[in-house]
Amino acid sequence: MTAADDLTWPARTRRLQLRPLTASDAPEIWSWYSRPEVTEYTPTRYADLASFAARMEATAPSTLSVLHQERIVADCFSDNEPSWRIMARIGMSQEALFREESLHRSGRWLDSMTWAMLATDPRPAAALQ
Repeated sequence: MTAADDLTWPARTRRLQLRPLTASDAPEIWSWYSRPEVTEYTPTRYADLASFAARMEATAPSTLSVLHQERIVADCFSDNEPSWRIMARIGMSQEALFREESLHRSGRWLDSMTWAMLATDPRPAAALQ
């Protein structure tokens, strides 16, 4: 297994560039992360850019730990269609639907979904463009 530090950065496709996060990325990420339509489905809401940046800086090293894994799993609320559409587009398979599994901050019980991808799964060409 290759450590993230041993990879050549940035990794690029025609439409995407992957690189390690840095503290200077916080304002750009905050610009969309702080939107109500995004935070509707996030477990934590941050009061301001400073608290978000501090958390991002603390967790940035672990963000790359998903690289070179045999299996990657992602969960989302079934109401969060943009999230599960992206998971499907990159080649993840829906493995489970849990009915009324999570109590949302709105006070409603929501269905959640589990998606996964194996290292040996084929990647759809659309995910690489």
